[in-house]
Formats: sequence, C-alpha cells, structure tokens
Amino acid sequence: MKVEDFETLIENCKFFLDDEKVRFVPYTIKDNKRVAKILIENKMTNISLDEFNKIAKQSMPLYQARKKLKQQQLNKYNAMSPDEISKLPMENKVEYLELLFPRNQTKEDVDDICRNNEENIRACLFNLDFPQSFWQKEKEQAARYASLVANSPEISPKLKNWRDTSLDDKKEVIKQSLKIFEYVYGDAPKLEFYTEAQERERLVKLGYPEDVHINAANYHEGIISFNTDRLQDCDNFFAVSVPFHEGTHYRQDVQSFGDALVDRIFQSSAANLLAYDNEDNNKQGKNYKDLYTMLPFEVHAYGLQEYMENSLIENTGIQKSKNKDTPEVKHIHNKGYSMAKVNQYRSR
Repeated sequence: MKVEDFETLIENCKFFLDDEKVRFVPYTIKDNKRVAKILIENKMTNISLDEFNKIAKQSMPLYQARKKLKQQQLNKYNAMSPDEISKLPMENKVEYLELLFPRNQTKEDVDDICRNNEENIRACLFNLDFPQSFWQKEKEQAARYASLVANSPEISPKLKNWRDTSLDDKKEVIKQSLKIFEYVYGDAPKLEFYTEAQERERLVKLGYPEDVHINAANYHEGIISFNTDRLQDCDNFFAVSVPFHEGTHYRQDVQSFGDALVDRIFQSSAANLLAYDNEDNNKQGKNYKDLYTMLPFEVHAYGLQEYMENSLIENTGIQKSKNKDTPEVKHIHNKGYSMAKVNQYRSR
C-alpha cells in the first residue's frame, strides 16, 4: 500500500469495527470517491482487523516520516514573508493551504494557526488565481443555467411579480431552480429550510456569540439550507441566484473540474479557517469577513453568480430588485464579487 493512500485513510476517515471487519467512513463528502478508490485498489473493502493491523504496522513508520517532512515544509512556508508567499507558484500555494488545514482539525488548532500566520494566509488566498480556461468553461455552463431559468414558465413569471409571490411559491422557485441546476451539471444538492431563530440557536450551541451573522443560505455536506426569514424579503433573483451559488459549493465537493490543481484546491480544507474568521464580530471593521471572501471556494461561487445574474438580465430584461439586506451583508457581498473580479482579471 502506498504511504499516501494510508495517510488518506488515517487522516480523512473514522474507523468502525463491524463483525471483525474494518469499516472506513470519510469525515466529509469530499473524500468519498478518494477513499472508495483506495479501498478498491488495495482490496480493502472487506478487510479484517488483523489484516488492517498488519498494513498499519508496515505503513506507520513511513507515514510518521512523511508527517515530519510535511511539518518541516509548513515551517518553511510560515517563516516566509507575505510578499514571498504571494509570489510562490500556484502549486506551492495550494500545498501551503493543504499543510495549514488538514481535514481532521480542531477549532483550537485552526485558531492558533490563523492567529500566528494570518498575514501569510491572506497573501496566499489573495494571490491564488484560477486559470483562464477554468473560468471560460465555468461561464459557459452558468450562461446555460441562466438561459433555462429565463425560459422556465414555473420561474420567469414569478421573478417579474416577486413582491406579490407567496413564501410557498418562492420556495417552489428554489426547487425548480435546483432541478435546472441538476439538468445542467448532472447533480444537485438536497434542500431544506430554517428560520433565523433556529440557525442562531444552533450556532450559539456551537460556541458562537449571540450576535453572530446569520447567512441567507448555507451549504454543508450535500445539503443547501435556506433562511426563510430572508426569503420573505429577498430580491427577485434570490431564489435562482443563491441556489446557483450554493450549488457551486456542492459541485466543488463532488465533481472534478478537469484540472489537477483546481481539483486540489477544492479538495483542500481551507474553509476550516471560517471558524477563526467568524469570531471577528466587528462588522464595521475594514477586515470583516476578508478571509471568507478570499477563499477560493467563494471566489469561484461569487464570480459565477454575478456572471449568471448578468446573463439572466440579458435573457429576460428583468432587473434585479432591491432587497432589505443589512449594510454588513451588502459589504460582504461586495467584497465577494470584487475578489472574484480581481481573480478573473489576473487570469486573463
């Protein structure tokens, strides 16, 4: 067994024992295909505990040596200046993120890493650009989604009369949008709804402050959850644009993008840093949510979302209506769109 494969199993899976057989359960949806491939290639889909222990005994010394080398490499990156980090080749920037944020990482570890290396992390994220060919292919599919939405009799009339559309009908537009998303991309996440009070209660139980920011929607492990309070007062593009944005995160989890480095970016756990970023509740601070909007996952989603909305306007003539977002939410969104523009500009 290759040490890289053993490392993936050890660091990305929980282990269970069923009838003396070892069962591997990946921590995240991102790892499902990788783990399944490793188990098949190494004939471990029905492996006993004794057999696995033999493999572990052989692989552990190499795994420990590899782990030590990784820590040495991470120390080298952390010792660099932000300017040096910004000038690294893309492959090295991706490696830096992988080393900083392993899968099975505690919140305390994330906080410590971000506190000690925040400027280097900023320099890495800000200068991590997707290739032009990637943006081109992605925009072609986004335009197709916009065209199908524009021509949908279940969606387009409601966008024109959004103010008079009931909450149930707005939910239905989200459902129809995800059907179109699945048609374009071959897959779609599951859907659920929550109230702002329910989400705040959940986050407070996780240790966040009472005034923590509540998103309009969340994506996590194959499920998109929508904030029905925001849906009541949202703009007329919300129910087609936000499913598209969050659906893009789903694709980052489950699909290959035909570029090895791009796939490595989306396989990384750089989003772990949100645990640190969310602790900054100074909503008027100039750095508020910077790390969030610089994440490559968000750069990709915001860039495509804005392109899709512009395509939808061109296809329908329907203008995006005003919403009741707070100044803080508007500020975050503007940062997100701006970061995506910078990335696309530099990729030309």
